[in-house]
Amino acid sequence: MIDVVVYEDLACNSIWFNHCRNLGIDAIVRAKNNNNNSLRLARKTVNKTEAVEVWEVEKGFEKVEVYESTFTMDNVEQPLRFVKFALKHKNKLRTQIMIVTTCMDMARKTLFKIIRARWDIENSIFNN
Repeated sequence: MIDVVVYEDLACNSIWFNHCRNLGIDAIVRAKNNNNNSLRLARKTVNKTEAVEVWEVEKGFEKVEVYESTFTMDNVEQPLRFVKFALKHKNKLRTQIMIVTTCMDMARKTLFKIIRARWDIENSIFNN
């Protein structure tokens, strides 16, 4: 009944990804500052590449640049997908969203919408 699970950075580890894969469920996990060496290397690699997509005037943003790579996380047999969304807000503020996912073929815009919706839900819960 569940195809994809979306979770916060606490689950950005090999145990969670292996568990989801064993259940046949894809995982999309927000990545933040993580002590995982393979994740740090993936982030460093992506930071040295050119954007694979640029979306002009995305809802609420002036521009979204998308960077992507695949990497192998320690203690996870299959490769994972690392995607970084660099956001330029209309007020010129810059932020980024980084995710790690087992969804190798999902469209980048779909990944972006999913992770943004998760953030909106979390903010609504904590603020209300």
